[in-house]
Amino acid sequence: APAMAAAATEAATAVWSAEAAATALLKSPLLQAAPPTGKEKGNVTQQVRAPPADTLGAAMQILDSPETFKKLVTGGDPAADFATLCDKIGLVQHPATRAALQTAVEQGAVAIRGWECDFGTLCVLLLLLPSYSAIKCVKFWQCGLGPGAMRLLQKYLPQTVHSIAIEGDGAYRPDLAGTEAHDSLYLGPLQSANAQVLSLRCCALSIPQSTAIGNFLRGNRALTALSLYGCRLGDAGAAPVIAMLGDNRTLLALNLGANALTDGTARAIHEVFREPHEEDEEDKEEE
Repeated sequence: APAMAAAATEAATAVWSAEAAATALLKSPLLQAAPPTGKEKGNVTQQVRAPPADTLGAAMQILDSPETFKKLVTGGDPAADFATLCDKIGLVQHPATRAALQTAVEQGAVAIRGWECDFGTLCVLLLLLPSYSAIKCVKFWQCGLGPGAMRLLQKYLPQTVHSIAIEGDGAYRPDLAGTEAHDSLYLGPLQSANAQVLSLRCCALSIPQSTAIGNFLRGNRALTALSLYGCRLGDAGAAPVIAMLGDNRTLLALNLGANALTDGTARAIHEVFREPHEEDEEDKEEE
């Protein structure tokens, strides 16, 4: 009976929740003050790393010390490595991520669906991905990724990952409206060093967000495919994305389906892509 009670207690405390994950990440023993790296001389006191003030800082502090974890990642079973890293950091395993990693190598992708993805889970995922070059794609569907998560993807996504999907998010946030955090929300994945394919399907982009994407892509020479399917752009939201096509020579595929676009957008696309001789012919007809 005592053993059964202990097992039941352990199972109850092992249920994942965003709140528990945040608390566990901040309390991780790996975030204690860093040990001295050199010898003290005289009365000089060495500086030690201060504990992070929030969960984003905690995740970045861990990701900035990948050498600590390399020996824990076997490179043979991503689900098992995920469990090992979670245990080391002190996190309960995120159910959707654990399930996605079981088939990630065979599918070449990690697809997390319908679960909020906390900083700790994203941190562990980013720690193990460099050891699995067969995983070329990461997909998040309705995972509630905000500015902090986008920052982690931008800074720490390994170069082996070429395709990123952040889909089904983008609910209106009045507390962020008009701020840089809101307008540049989806630039993080675009700025990832090796991103070639990006899907923001069903992300309900605002006009400032689509403008930020369009402006960034004017000078981007990495992305070859972008899906903005179902992003509620309308003609006004699509306009800055279409305008950049005249300057971008790398993008090969752009999906603007299901955005309530009118003939006006079709004419704008035609203007971008029509050949110079077409303009000459139209001028002659007017004369």
